[in-house]
Amino acid sequence: MSEKKFSRTWMAIAVMMAIVTNAVAQSGYIKNDDLPGFYEICRDRNPNEKLHEDALSQYSQGLGINFLGIANSVYYPPIPAEDGSIKYNYVIYVDTAYVNRGTGLQKPQYMLAVGVDVVNGDDITAEGSDSQPLQPYTIGRYLVNATDSARGGIFGFRPDFMIQNNDRLIFVDAIHVHDRLYILSEVHKYLSPSEYSTTADNGKTYIDGSALYAATLSGGKLYGTERRPETYMLGAYYDFGTWNNYHNDVCFSFRTYGNWGAFIIESETTNRTVIGNPMIEPEHGGWIYLLNGVVPVISRSNDFMHATVFIMEKTEGPSVHNETVAGAASNVKIVGRTGSIAIHNAAGRKVVISNMLGQVIYTGTVASDLTTVSVPSGIAVVSVEGGISRKVAVQ
Repeated sequence: MSEKKFSRTWMAIAVMMAIVTNAVAQSGYIKNDDLPGFYEICRDRNPNEKLHEDALSQYSQGLGINFLGIANSVYYPPIPAEDGSIKYNYVIYVDTAYVNRGTGLQKPQYMLAVGVDVVNGDDITAEGSDSQPLQPYTIGRYLVNATDSARGGIFGFRPDFMIQNNDRLIFVDAIHVHDRLYILSEVHKYLSPSEYSTTADNGKTYIDGSALYAATLSGGKLYGTERRPETYMLGAYYDFGTWNNYHNDVCFSFRTYGNWGAFIIESETTNRTVIGNPMIEPEHGGWIYLLNGVVPVISRSNDFMHATVFIMEKTEGPSVHNETVAGAASNVKIVGRTGSIAIHNAAGRKVVISNMLGQVIYTGTVASDLTTVSVPSGIAVVSVEGGISRKVAVQ
């Protein structure tokens, strides 16, 4: 392995990255003004090797967990799976977390997600209210550093979240509203979807961020995770606005490394060291690296020298496709349209359509070989009797 070293010539890096990627480097971290957006995150040494959500490889299959993985897109192109999901989907949504404020100007932090539905709530007004638009939000499967869970935490003691004593990264269903990421598996222990969703004037169902926030107030049902030098508490949401930009489980930084445009992905440490460990450019931290086909977090002193170096390539999203796809062992086809979903060749079969909150918005038995069901816009999960299930985007 050739020797690597951090580049300290920030002005030169900034000029080159502004030309090539519309990004700039500040205090050793990439700040991309195009974010949030959809990207492919590729290995610098071989751009065909890309990060993706992995539940099917030999390192993840059968564990019931969606891990962060890496694969060669030439040998493993993105193709629809029999259950309707997309195998080897390399499109990742890079969401802003702590960026244009405080130390976020020097060390921006981002979140990574797949299968997202981005809702701009500014022009959506809840039913019965003429002046209170809904808060914008994003719902999807967000990447979480499983360091606390691997050793006992929000998901319990899970040694399968580790590999060779290194913490893995997992995708979990979550909602991003303002400065908080709500983990749905934990939220649903205390709230039903109807308690934090609302019907808007247009008749569609949306997340009510105010209701989620109200559930966290004194006497509320939800308890959050705060990251400060003196405390670490677990709960149903991560409030990264209170952390003063310390590293944490759900936010990641892109630290410039070597060539222009290249970076390592910086994350939380295993022992959550704060004292003596600066939040900006630490020598002891957590970094994503390639380990025999797996991409866990390495977290020891000076281990940035072993971190995998990446680049980002802007692409089109979202990571849910509307192409006509045949179901397993059948000719059933499911197509997302504007305001509806078309189901082909499923006569006599039961169909259930749910939204991303798990709320059933349609159930019935298909009467003909072409049935069109009116549904709200957004991401819908369509399940057809016979083991066929897939996500579609409805305009």
